Amino acid sequence: MKNILVVLFPILLVACGPANDPNVQDIGNEPLEPPAPGQGIQLRMSKTIAAGEESYGCQLFQVFDEDTFMHEQTVYFGPGGHHVLLYMTPYKTIPTVDESGESVDGSKEHDCSKEITARWKVNSVLGGSEIQTHPGMFRGLPEGVALHLPAKSIVVMLVHYLNASAAPVEVDARVNINTIPPADVKTEAGLLYVDNHFLHVPPIGASTARMRCPVSSDVFIANLQSHMHGRGLLFSASALDPQAQTSNIMYETKKWLEPPVQGYEPYLALHAGQSIETRCDYENTETRTIGYGLLSTDEMCQLIGPYFPRDERLEACANAGGEYAAEWVGQGLSDGITTRACLEGAAVGSHEYVACIYDACPEIADRVSTVARCELKKGAGACLDELDALSKATCGT
Repeated sequence: MKNILVVLFPILLVACGPANDPNVQDIGNEPLEPPAPGQGIQLRMSKTIAAGEESYGCQLFQVFDEDTFMHEQTVYFGPGGHHVLLYMTPYKTIPTVDESGESVDGSKEHDCSKEITARWKVNSVLGGSEIQTHPGMFRGLPEGVALHLPAKSIVVMLVHYLNASAAPVEVDARVNINTIPPADVKTEAGLLYVDNHFLHVPPIGASTARMRCPVSSDVFIANLQSHMHGRGLLFSASALDPQAQTSNIMYETKKWLEPPVQGYEPYLALHAGQSIETRCDYENTETRTIGYGLLSTDEMCQLIGPYFPRDERLEACANAGGEYAAEWVGQGLSDGITTRACLEGAAVGSHEYVACIYDACPEIADRVSTVARCELKKGAGACLDELDALSKATCGT
């Protein structure tokens, strides 16, 4: 661990200074100290953001030399930062070419505004924060519960820069990974990440995005936090029990900016057979359609939080057999025949395609989602059986 700190900090300190520019706002020298030796490491990114600029920056780090267990995280970011996220990747060394074939020094800050997955492969979210005064969502786990980081893991730190001021600002972002010894670990933790990519907000209009993911085993949630952009009016997450036909709200907020971190004492229990439904209500005052994307000109609908014991199926929105099982619930009146014709006339994943899903009545969500999952995986024209089943679906009681 000592070697990691020696490697990281010369790089970071060179990048973080404001270069004595009197026009750059100074946010302070050491707002977050690194963990004590042997108790973790600190990752750090810094960039000067021009007045009125919005962008996403990434940096890849190789962390621990041996298998390590993260028990807690502390996040800091200064003015000009909107949120910070940390992702796990499958890489064994830091790449010098991104997924599009472009040469890039991944060990230094670089642009990720097109979307992080357009540049790098990511396996899962590892934590982060979107509140400047809050240490982050990966906290509150019981003693002996921690998330496993394999030896020599490569992680990506992502910072959303949003400088609304009239002057450049030096954005300083830091993440402390606090660890516990492997011998002290009794249960492996995971990080829930429900991310709905099927978003559609019509021009000068409103819409509601609803997505469900199955729960395949009993788990406990430590805390939750949502993420939307500026058109978000309401976020809610519910635990649905199909057998009891009940729905219990787990998390709800009307704040798209700095949404609260909801902690649970005792821990929130979810049971096998239930599902998690996220709902985002939007209002669009622009004359263009708004869809999913990273920038403030786009929208998002995400639920994030640490839980235990880990179940990779929950993190992948997968069913008991490990198959992707997301279900999108429409808000319209279109029956199966009408929805099929709409989907067949649109490119898979396009604004028009997502609009077809939103226009479908809620009663046919299962069959609409079966078609969407199939076409996302196999492409248009490869899911005739699923489309035929959709054609038979009707709305109403």
